[in-house]
Amino acid sequence: MTGVPCTVLMIHDGASAYGEIARRQASVAGFQILNLHDLSEFGDDDWHLFERHYRHTSTNSVLFEKACFKRYFRAREYVNRMGIDEFVMIDTDLMLFPSALNAGNEIFSIMRAKRNLAGVSVCVGPADYWHASPHCSFWTRHGLNCFVTYLRRIVEEEKLLSAIEAEGRRYPNYTGFSDMIALGAWMKEDERVLDILTLEKDGLWDHNVTLGWQGERKFLNVFGSKLLGSIEGQPCVFEIGAGWATNRVRVHSLHMQGRAKVAMQSVEQGKFTIASIMLMLLAGLKFSRRVWRNITSSRSPKSSLQN
Repeated sequence: MTGVPCTVLMIHDGASAYGEIARRQASVAGFQILNLHDLSEFGDDDWHLFERHYRHTSTNSVLFEKACFKRYFRAREYVNRMGIDEFVMIDTDLMLFPSALNAGNEIFSIMRAKRNLAGVSVCVGPADYWHASPHCSFWTRHGLNCFVTYLRRIVEEEKLLSAIEAEGRRYPNYTGFSDMIALGAWMKEDERVLDILTLEKDGLWDHNVTLGWQGERKFLNVFGSKLLGSIEGQPCVFEIGAGWATNRVRVHSLHMQGRAKVAMQSVEQGKFTIASIMLMLLAGLKFSRRVWRNITSSRSPKSSLQN
């Protein structure tokens, strides 16, 4: 399967400047990219049934969460109609690079051998698969059909949703029911769902460019954002090994989540130093705001009056 183009689906609604960069980058990397930007127009019987039973508990908006869930129904309709058995699904803030083509085909080879349904990105311990990210996820058609069926089960069975939410509330950063929470619950229920971060050898599938670590792996970073370099024109990061020795690691993908999207154009243009500076500034501002919040929240009413 080396060098064989993987099908990539990017599903969103309307025009997206960042999505256009992601589309171009996937194409340059050798992927067959299909940009399905008609999410608001889509609707089939299963989606309408899911929407009718959906109970919103997320701190994000209803429209946002519904759009996230709707992607899977849209993807299922498309791959079933077109007869696509394997595909990659990416977010509009995900950048793919040439090494991802062979690395992605290796993941599909592993999935075939082990009869996996899907491969997603998980940045928590195996015992805590309470959420998982689809920002760069690997799917079989059968796996996607299974997950959509599972989504319907969740919203139709009140006990199942309540159990998932009770599990999520154990964690301080739980923000309510979402597709990432549903993916994590599915992983716990079905061992055929793979964590792609456990397969990394000679490269990096980036979970989030603003995270200086992934599992046991640590990278040079400033305020959490990974420092970017280059290997033969492709971006790399600097992994910290024994004795603080650093090794350049080629990245298969970069997840430019949140405000990190502003650096996507610089990365696309190969200006990795400029991109790193932008990411460092953003991370520094975020760190400063967090420190300020901690300082102000630690002041008691009594001490404020005394001052």
